[in-house]
Parts: sequence; C-alpha cells; structure tokens
Amino acid sequence: MKALARFGKAFGGYKMIDVPQPMCGPEDVVIEI
Repeated sequence: MKALARFGKAFGGYKMIDVPQPMCGPEDVVIEI
C-alpha cells in the first residue's frame, strides 16, 4: 500500500512510501481512493 509522507516544509517535500496495509476491526470504516 502506498502512502504520502511529508519531508520538511519546502516545496516538493513529499514522497510516496510503502506501508503495510492496516487491519480493520469491527468498528472501522474503510475508504479506498
């Protein structure tokens, strides 16, 4: 799963990183984009 991570406050300070997919519980809501 990809996530957007912020590195600093300068323009273009974002990077796509790989993160593990979170586990959903019975009270969680999943929104996929």
